Order: sequence, then C-alpha cells, then structure tokens
Amino acid sequence: MSYLLRLRQYINEPSSLNLQNEWIALDNSDQPAILVYGESLSLALLKSDKLAPTNFIEYYKKLLRLPDRSLPTIDNIFKWSPVLLHGEDHLQSRKIFSKKYRLIEEELQIWLPDYTTNFFSSISTDDVINPIQLVANYISGFFREILAQDLNISQTEIPPLPPKLFFLTHPLVKVVDVESKLNALKEFLEKTLLRQKRDPSEIWTLLAVIVAGFEALEGTLIYGVTKDPDIGAAWDAKTLIRDAAAVNFIGRRALENFSIGDFTIAKNQELYVCPSLVHKHMGTNNLESNERSFSFGKGVHTCIGQTISISVINSFIAEWHLFLRHHPKIAPVKYLRDFNLTFTLR
Repeated sequence: MSYLLRLRQYINEPSSLNLQNEWIALDNSDQPAILVYGESLSLALLKSDKLAPTNFIEYYKKLLRLPDRSLPTIDNIFKWSPVLLHGEDHLQSRKIFSKKYRLIEEELQIWLPDYTTNFFSSISTDDVINPIQLVANYISGFFREILAQDLNISQTEIPPLPPKLFFLTHPLVKVVDVESKLNALKEFLEKTLLRQKRDPSEIWTLLAVIVAGFEALEGTLIYGVTKDPDIGAAWDAKTLIRDAAAVNFIGRRALENFSIGDFTIAKNQELYVCPSLVHKHMGTNNLESNERSFSFGKGVHTCIGQTISISVINSFIAEWHLFLRHHPKIAPVKYLRDFNLTFTLR
C-alpha cells in the first residue's frame, strides 16, 4: 500500500491536484487505487452498495507480520460495530449502536457543559499550557466520563484508556499495546456489566464508542489549537471536522466490476474519498449549512457519532476561547496534523 504516501501528499498538499478533474490514480498498476474528489462521483460511490469499507485492521496485521488471531479484542470491536460491516450486517449493527448513541447524546446535554467548564477552571493560571496535552486530557476525561455515566461509577474505577490505534505518529508496534489495554478495559466492563446484570454484548458497543471517537476528536481539536490557537473565532465544528479530522479519508473496496457513467471500477479495486478535497473541488467554503456537506460522509455509512462530535467540539471551542482571554501562557507548538490510516469511522 505504498500509494498511501501519495494519498497523504494530496490530502496535505491539495495544490498539487488538478481540481478540474474528478479523480486521480494513486499508483501505476493495472488496477490502481483511486482518489476521488469530484462531488457527484464521490456521492455516487459513497451511496453505492457495490462498495464495502476497506479493512485496514488486516493491513496492520500484514504490515506487522502478526498472526490472524493476534488482536482478538480489536477484531471483535470491529466485528460488532458498523464501521467495517456491509449490507444487512451493517444495518443491524447500526440499529444497535444508534440506540446507545442516542442515550449518550441525551445524557451529554446534562453533564457536558459542567464537565467542560470544570475542566478549564481546574487549570492553574500559573502554568505554561501545552495545548496538545490539554486536548489529550480533555478528550480522555470526556470518554472516561461517558463510561462513568453509563456504568454509574466513578472515573477513578476505570482502567487507563488505550493509546491511539491508528495514528502513525507512534510506532505501529504499539498496536499490540493497544490490544493489551483494550483487553484490560474489556475485562473490567465484563465484570461491571455482570455485577449490574446487564447485557454482556454492551461491552463491544462501549469499546467501539471509545475506539471510534477518541482518536478522531482528539486529532481534530489538536489540529485546530495548533494551526490556529484562537479557534473560537476561526472554526465551527463541521468545518473543523471536515478540514482537520484525523479521520481524513474514507476507504472503499469494490465488491464487483461496475461503472458509474464513464468511470469504470474493477472488483477489489480500492477507492478513497477525502471530504476536504471534495469541498475544495466544489469551489466554495460555505457548505456546512446544507445537504451538500461531506463532513460526515454520505450514504448508509454516514457518521453515527456526528451529534456527539459537534457537541464536544462546540463545547471545547466555547470554553477555549474564554480561557485564552485569561490565560496567555500557551506554549508555542508546531502546527500539527496527524496523518493516519483510518479509512472510515462512518
């Protein structure tokens, strides 16, 4: 998958693309991976039932030369969640996950404002603040609070959350460390749910909420506060997610040979859609208020966590903007956009 390096280049340096076209080949093979950024073609691909999500978990295993069953917890999370599923399996999983996400959304309205306010008010005004660490602490605390609220326990009872799964800013061998910490968290959830006489299948829903959301939200806010610290004036949640999300492209694999107009796709061919590039191709910066927005994907795999994501980002931005007025000691950090291999969390 060396073409992923070219994919990274185009996402981070869109000026190298000819936006008069709708797509570009990422390699010179007979069946090249394709980056698509035309609006109509991207929409048709994301809505097609002839394409399934790309399974990058298997890619990780091959890259690290890991046996097939070496990441059982990670495998089970994606077996249960709608992220990698297709067709009827995806629809059934999405129904289950939608119920949990709706409950979290309702509870967020109660505790998120106080959580964010208390988080910022607890920071000493005497310390120089590293914005990257601040975001990491905020997001970690947020997901620990989701578990605490759901399980009716204290955050202090919850084991450490796993490190990043998809970011390439740490060695890929850390995937094994992620598996270990996820397994420890799984065992804790098993005991807690058993004690509370709850459905044990909720384990995978709760773990998937963390894996799907933690990294995406942390990466998005880190991008925002390092590129433009005064993000309260510069960003809105949907634009930030579209342009800054750690999850910056959507991968699909063709299940059969088919065509969309003059665009021909071969079975097993890999295709990628990048929301930020689609919006650049559309030639306007103000698309978030209408149905043309690609910030959360399109089709049946539209991001299931978009309401939670928008709520968290808006809550952080509002308090961060106020925080900067009274806390000028922000450490200078390098503008950062983590590139990862996350294909889709939609």
